[in-house]
Amino acid sequence: MYVKQSESAKTRTMINFQPISLHDKPTYERCLFADGARGAECSFANLYLWGAQSIAYFDGCAVLLARFGGYTAYHFPIGGGDKRAALDALFADAAERGIPFRLIGIREPERKMLAALYPERLCFYNARSSHDYVYAIEDLAELRGRRYHGKRNHLYHFQKEHPNYRVLPLEDVDFAAVRQMAEDWYVDRAVTDPDGDYEMEHRALSLALRDYALLGLEGLVLLDGDTVLALTMGSRLSHDTYDVHFEKARANVEGAYPAINYEFARYIREKHPDVRFLDREEDMGLPSLRRAKESYRPHHMIEKYRAVRRDLSVATGAPSEKDVPALRALFADAFGDGDEFLDFFFERVFSPNNTHCVYVDGRVAASLYFFPCEYGDRAIAYVYAVATDRGYRGQGLASLLLNSAHARLDALGYTGAILVPSEPSLFDFYARLGYRVATSLDRLTVDAAPYGVPLKRLTADEYASLRPTYLPKGGVLQGDECMKILAATAELYAGDGFLLAGRTEGGVFHAAELLGDTAKAPAILRTLGIDRGVFRTPGNTHPFSMYRPIDDGDTPTYFGLSLD
Repeated sequence: MYVKQSESAKTRTMINFQPISLHDKPTYERCLFADGARGAECSFANLYLWGAQSIAYFDGCAVLLARFGGYTAYHFPIGGGDKRAALDALFADAAERGIPFRLIGIREPERKMLAALYPERLCFYNARSSHDYVYAIEDLAELRGRRYHGKRNHLYHFQKEHPNYRVLPLEDVDFAAVRQMAEDWYVDRAVTDPDGDYEMEHRALSLALRDYALLGLEGLVLLDGDTVLALTMGSRLSHDTYDVHFEKARANVEGAYPAINYEFARYIREKHPDVRFLDREEDMGLPSLRRAKESYRPHHMIEKYRAVRRDLSVATGAPSEKDVPALRALFADAFGDGDEFLDFFFERVFSPNNTHCVYVDGRVAASLYFFPCEYGDRAIAYVYAVATDRGYRGQGLASLLLNSAHARLDALGYTGAILVPSEPSLFDFYARLGYRVATSLDRLTVDAAPYGVPLKRLTADEYASLRPTYLPKGGVLQGDECMKILAATAELYAGDGFLLAGRTEGGVFHAAELLGDTAKAPAILRTLGIDRGVFRTPGNTHPFSMYRPIDDGDTPTYFGLSLD
């Protein structure tokens, strides 16, 4: 428990947070159900299953400290007690622990309350990827009307293909078969989405199955014979809302997802007649998941905000040499760079003048690097290695970093900034900061021809001198620093009518750039002695780079040599 002390006390006692356990469920849920509609992050099951959550009780409220990797944050106090007292205690606790004050799970009424209680003390950020999708249970249990026409078709197809399917409560099914279906799902996903990170979800689902009864979960399973086709489970979130925690279906069973969704809505409607809504949780910023959730036409969204202290000492600017160890550690953590590349970059490429940082209380919290480039007769900057320290993610520092970098680039005479999002979900993020898709590429996947073509190995300087000859109209000319990295990470060649930069990994040649005669790609592979290759070439198929004008001027139409 938090111990109140007089103003004259010389020391404060931190809140006595304890790891959340199953014993907390009755006490916590009394607070939760006294507080009206909340987001799914507040359900007891989610607190227990995800991350490392610690709990304490203060003046009639539950207060929580969440840890996900190196990220820490407090939940907005939950319950019918004195929220102002609980919030004051959280401010003091953060100061005592020496951690940034971050508050998550803030709905719009609470944002207004915080702004009134602590004017000019907090910055608020709309956490779009954490908004909950909430559906009328009648909609999902009936699928009436034109807007659900597609869902009904998928459901009818499933019912036609599996006329003898059964729906059973999860507790009436052999848990070993359910666990095996879940394991099969994660194995399949590892193949279809090798870059996805499913470890935390995998752990949460395994824990949910282990402690299913103790958590008070309810679930359904679709079976065809003894084969588990799909599973789902959830728990009560408020007097009129039910939270759906997990939903998994076999990828090769068409219509299984709509079927388990439909059956669970009908099951909950019958078992809990007072439930009006199903909260199907957030989309985590994943475009495919967002499209899937939007396709079911939510009744409403639970919008959520994050808040951070405005009175932290936040500064931006170029680093000094003393910051190099922190920058090096940030690169290693954010991008997985090894010592060989880090030694090369910080000894042969790095310039403090080309680096921009955000400092929180004097510590490097976020950084980016920019390379001078030319577009026509204008100077533009290639923004590279945008990274935020794990301990400061979710606070809007990446936005602050880029916006302040744009102002600095403007002062340095750059007329625009170009970057390459490292994953599809970041296109939306950069668009909010004024970037628009500027260039696209084609990707050629080819096998080696039976004949070769002459190749000449090039140095970085030779490649740089030849590249303007092959650069398409509207192309960006990258400078010496880019070429240094390129030469360290790729093989550079010229041939009859083409220019090539790439590297071999796992027996496959990956061309960062093939300019000129792209029809020579199969013959290039034969000369290199490699059977298969993937070549980036100028084209219009795959969105590649984004551009933000700083001054007036047209937009580049080709950008190559992403230093990935």
